Amino acid sequence: MKHLVRVRSWVPLFATVLLVQGCLKDHCSRTIRYKVYTPEYIPLSEARAMVGTLGPTPLVATGKIFYHDGYLFIGEPNKGIHVIDDREPSRPANVAFLRVPGNLDMTVSGEVLYADSYVDMLSFDLSDPSRPRLLGHTPDVFPLHHYGYGFSDDPAGRGMLTGFKVTDTLISNACPVKSPGNTGGAEPGGVYDDGGYYTVSNSTATPPGIAAGKSVGGSTSRFAVDGQYLYAVLNDSLRLYNISVPSRPVYDRSIPVDPEIQTIFCYRGYLYMGSRDGVAIFDDSRPANPVQVSIFEHITSCDPVVVQNITAYATIRSGASCHIQGTVNKLLVFSVYDPARPRLAKEIELTNPGGLAVSGDELVVTDGKSGVRFLDVSEPSNPHLIATVKGPDSPSDVIILDSTVLVVARDGLYQYQYKNGESPRLLSRLGASGT
Repeated sequence: MKHLVRVRSWVPLFATVLLVQGCLKDHCSRTIRYKVYTPEYIPLSEARAMVGTLGPTPLVATGKIFYHDGYLFIGEPNKGIHVIDDREPSRPANVAFLRVPGNLDMTVSGEVLYADSYVDMLSFDLSDPSRPRLLGHTPDVFPLHHYGYGFSDDPAGRGMLTGFKVTDTLISNACPVKSPGNTGGAEPGGVYDDGGYYTVSNSTATPPGIAAGKSVGGSTSRFAVDGQYLYAVLNDSLRLYNISVPSRPVYDRSIPVDPEIQTIFCYRGYLYMGSRDGVAIFDDSRPANPVQVSIFEHITSCDPVVVQNITAYATIRSGASCHIQGTVNKLLVFSVYDPARPRLAKEIELTNPGGLAVSGDELVVTDGKSGVRFLDVSEPSNPHLIATVKGPDSPSDVIILDSTVLVVARDGLYQYQYKNGESPRLLSRLGASGT
């Protein structure tokens, strides 16, 4: 059942409260260590001038993933895209880096990779995937990035946000004074000052964020392609771009959708869009004019979705990264035999599920600290667990390719050999140096 009240995250401002009752002669103070996240900006013109193809660059952080024709593309949020030669999964090779400031997502159509760069769309020629070549640069077709806590891109002022400088500081203040209506209260979660955001050092809070011949994207993608149209889901809109001329994508229009749309999956004439409130299903038989036919509602949470035949699989999770409080973490299985009337078939309790992939009788789900779940879906509406693999740190998304499963995690890329219910076997790991 869907929550009646949407939960919003918030951060209390630092405050010092002094309550005077009679004569207080005893005084004390305390010092709290904070981390300060100060936003850093560059002019939009400078960001545009930085775009280009470089030699192999160490993988520092991981984002979205896409596989095309033996090569894996791994996004490094706000920095660019790493090109990995994965024709031998046991020996992946880092071969190039697409420097794309402000990049968060990507997709591939034919021999062209499309990527966002702040407000611009870039297209790269993948005729030789090991040496992508900039094909086109379409300016001002995406909305500004908003990072939460009041931070956003500001092309006419400070510029485009590139990241946050992290420093430590000590703040001293008077001890809290207890009164009949005050039992001490909670520690402050953060405070703004001089354009920065402070968090207590021991807090778990993070700064606002930011097979040969096949093309397969991850389940957390916000981009999808059908025919001559590229779709992008951005918050409360489905944006359409005409890519009939690959070097010059043209923004067509936006269609309002439920707030907080996060992912999109295109399958057999339908678009399945995961949001915090449910899975919205659009009839895409006319790519230029997708029409919503239903929404499968669930409890407020994060929600990527994948589909195979007449069965859809979605994960829902709570937690700080989703800006959702609570402990609802599940794999949802529902029938889309009639996409206009999706029907829940099963719920499976998990730890903190994220990305997922399905192929044939295999379903793989990333499940936070519990690892990577391998399930059998030979009976599609009744998955059952085959194996759980631990090792990847905070796995976030997965792609299945024939007998190889690719998992992207905070600490890098993991590849497993897995087929026909056998125990998964680690083939390789490409580490991320930022962990």
